[in-house]
Amino acid sequence: MYKPAIKFAVATAIVSALGTIQSIAATTPRLPEVIGLVPINGHVFSIALSNKRNEVYAVNSDNQKLYIIDGKANTLKGSPFDLGTTVNGLTYNNKTDQIIVASISDGTLSIIDRKTMQFVGAPIALGLHAAKVVIDEASNTAYVSVMHGGYVAVVDLNKHTVKKKIIIGTGAPTPAGCNPWDAKKPCTTQGSTPLSMAINQKTHRVYVAAYLENAVSVINTQTNSIQGARISVGSQPNGFGINETTNRLYVNNWQDGTVSVIDGKTNKAIGKPIVVGSGVQKPAHCYEAGKMTACKSWGSMPLGPIGVNEATNQFYVASSNDGTIITLDGKTNKVAGADVPVTTGFLVPAGCANFGACTKGSSAQNVIYNKATDKLYTVSLADGWVMVLKSQGSKPTHAH
Repeated sequence: MYKPAIKFAVATAIVSALGTIQSIAATTPRLPEVIGLVPINGHVFSIALSNKRNEVYAVNSDNQKLYIIDGKANTLKGSPFDLGTTVNGLTYNNKTDQIIVASISDGTLSIIDRKTMQFVGAPIALGLHAAKVVIDEASNTAYVSVMHGGYVAVVDLNKHTVKKKIIIGTGAPTPAGCNPWDAKKPCTTQGSTPLSMAINQKTHRVYVAAYLENAVSVINTQTNSIQGARISVGSQPNGFGINETTNRLYVNNWQDGTVSVIDGKTNKAIGKPIVVGSGVQKPAHCYEAGKMTACKSWGSMPLGPIGVNEATNQFYVASSNDGTIITLDGKTNKVAGADVPVTTGFLVPAGCANFGACTKGSSAQNVIYNKATDKLYTVSLADGWVMVLKSQGSKPTHAH
């Protein structure tokens, strides 16, 4: 892999090559441009945004610490906060000024007071492998996907108690007490594996991806119950974006190299999944064979949250295998222009992030958007940095 000094030099070249951002009229959609880079010096799997404080939070899984990025200066702020556990789920509650973290190793949910940077109460026990978390700010309720429990835990953040467990799809793996990640406790079935989540604060709906069942479930947060039938999407859905203005949901289909679009009113897919980046795996589902040689082409493998700019009706996808950000037009549901590099390059050999050591490149993951500053944030996993982009750069989209 690249040495840190070389990585930083390459990253600096990316930033300078893309140039200074020009003043763009808000009515003319543009492609993103890189404007900054924040070194975390470790593998970052999770990031979250505080609109209230103009901060971005990033978890370094190598040292189990939380880093705070100043959204104005694009630099780290204060000292890293010791989480003491492996955190996969991360979000911020704008109403209570709290950072909420879900531990995938401990199966717990913890609350951090942003003002004091202290834990609030004891961790809340949830179940085997708590993965992602979203907050219904109106009721101060957390919804946490518990991967190998096969359910979403509904947590009252005022009382620090679990109110309900909502079964997703086929539920937990079997037999009872098995653990898919522990060879000593083998499972005969894998269960639904609820993973990625998103919430529409306007419609009071939570969307949950059943990773191994290629489907999305909808939870009504006012009744805490499943609404309607599950929505079929592509293979291994992993990451959402929501446009609350158009009531559209976007889903990354990691293994397919595509993005599904769902109408939030009808809960039905709109058209065929959109092929992004270097496209689909060939042969189809070759990843499931469990070895690098099974795939002739690994495709783009889009991964993590999808950034959405509601003002321009654009959304942004991270291609984990290509190391790029892809811009899509929410009106046409088509790719809007050239991909933007945000890492030290394509993964070499392709697929190495999943099976084996990489000699070059890094995986791009997770895109979040701050509408107040028009900034996008994304992660370069192996490079150990968070890249900052201006959503509306100097280059027009295909439509203009």
